[in-house]
Amino acid sequence: MVLYCCAFNCKENYVKGGPYTFHSFPKDETRRKEWCRLLRRENFTPTNASKICSKHFDYECFD
Repeated sequence: MVLYCCAFNCKENYVKGGPYTFHSFPKDETRRKEWCRLLRRENFTPTNASKICSKHFDYECFD
C-alpha cells in the first residue's frame, strides 16, 4: 500500500529511504483534534490510514 500525506495540497508519498517520514495521527483525542485543526481541511476526519509527512512539522517536534 502506498502512503500519501493527507495535508492540503501535499503530494508527498512514502519512499523507503526517502527524505520524509510519515506519521499517524495521535490516539489522544485532544491532540488528534488539534492536528486536524492545524491541517485546515474542511470536514476532514482522519482514519487509521491517514498520515502526515515530516515536511509539515518543525525540527523541534522530533526527538
